Amino acid sequence: QPLVLPVVLRPPSQRVHTWQRVYGCDIREDGTFIRGLLQYAYDGQDFVAFDMDTMTFTAADVGAQITKRKWEADGTVAESYKHYVENTCVEWLRKYVSSGQAVLERKGEGEPGSRGAGAVGRVPCRGRRPTGS
Repeated sequence: QPLVLPVVLRPPSQRVHTWQRVYGCDIREDGTFIRGLLQYAYDGQDFVAFDMDTMTFTAADVGAQITKRKWEADGTVAESYKHYVENTCVEWLRKYVSSGQAVLERKGEGEPGSRGAGAVGRVPCRGRRPTGS
């Protein structure tokens, strides 16, 4: 299958900017929530971070103050982010942990490079060197 990448067309005078969201959560072995993280970056630089304990946002610079004030004035953004990290993130993490555990426990029979019935958790990894570099 060929790799298809979307192309963004823009006038040459306009610059492309990036908006990144990083979020995560820690859970106990029983799958219950411990703590979470949600923060944003703009053009690769820290922008706004959400503090779940205080339900406030921390702006990384003067430019981010506008977004911080807007989100805090809205009143629903913090609650929405908290719910997302404590519920949706936890749900996805449980799925990934469960799926990963199943792969680790799967017998290696029939897999390339398998050592037979005793092989557990073997995941074949294939790659190739990029061309043109």
